[in-house]
Amino acid sequence: MTLTKKFLLILFLAVVAISFLFVIFTEFNPVGYDYYLEEDESIMIIEEGFVQKERYQVEVTTSQALRVVLPITEAKQLWNVNLAIFSLLVAAFGYVFKRYIRTRKYAKWYVLGFILALNLFTAGHIHEHLQLYETITEEVNSIRE
Repeated sequence: MTLTKKFLLILFLAVVAISFLFVIFTEFNPVGYDYYLEEDESIMIIEEGFVQKERYQVEVTTSQALRVVLPITEAKQLWNVNLAIFSLLVAAFGYVFKRYIRTRKYAKWYVLGFILALNLFTAGHIHEHLQLYETITEEVNSIRE
């Protein structure tokens, strides 16, 4: 392995590690909402924001709490699944590329196809997160009023 490839590999791993730590420690999610229910479940603390979170408390009924909790939970689960799928796809493609595709005549087309498929996957999930964001925002605004 040449020095350039080693450097790029180390750089890639550093970026992945920093991104992973950022997501874990800031509890980042693409919709920017999180919630906590008090013990009696009548008061909900809602966090709004991506990195710097604004917190506010609201009194809620059980049905209001469910209308907020379910989409936020769905968005968090979708985000976790996206991270896992994206990581597996990239790792699997790296392995397949190294073993089978690199020596083929049209290797660049395979790489282009993978990048296009990954972009379509990403676009679909961004669209889903935007829909969840709109739903959550509407429900939170209706509770705050």
